[in-house]
Amino acid sequence: MKELKESSYVLDKACIFEQLDDVNEIISEIYMSYPKINQKDIELMEKIVRLTLSGEIPDNVINNVIEIARIGGGESKVLTMAQQVIKNEFAMYRKKAKREGRKEGIKEGLKEGLKEGEEIGIIKSIKGMLYNNVDDDIIISSTGISKKELQKIKEDIK
Repeated sequence: MKELKESSYVLDKACIFEQLDDVNEIISEIYMSYPKINQKDIELMEKIVRLTLSGEIPDNVINNVIEIARIGGGESKVLTMAQQVIKNEFAMYRKKAKREGRKEGIKEGLKEGLKEGEEIGIIKSIKGMLYNNVDDDIIISSTGISKKELQKIKEDIK
């Protein structure tokens, strides 16, 4: 692994990225690898970085990682900048996910509430029809209720 880290070959860097499991370790290795890569290989390096990180972090964060790696300026400075960018991006996505979750929860709640309200309305209508001695077949055809369900409502009334 030490030889791969010291190498200036892009494919050696790809091998390192492949061996790492933690996204933070991969990003750290990306930052340390950029200064060692020949300028003519930077485009290939960026393609490998995109492939390595895609599915792990959003595209705009990958773009920020690449931009920071290009800037350079010392490992600690780059890592600090990168950590801040990633922290901000994840915070933004977390907030967005919470908002979307709330919206989805409200939608589902409304859907369930409307369904329950509809069921209560149908039961009230059925009870009204039963109090007015409407024939069972008419109640069933009007409301879509089954004979078994109608029987249960009749038992509840008694």
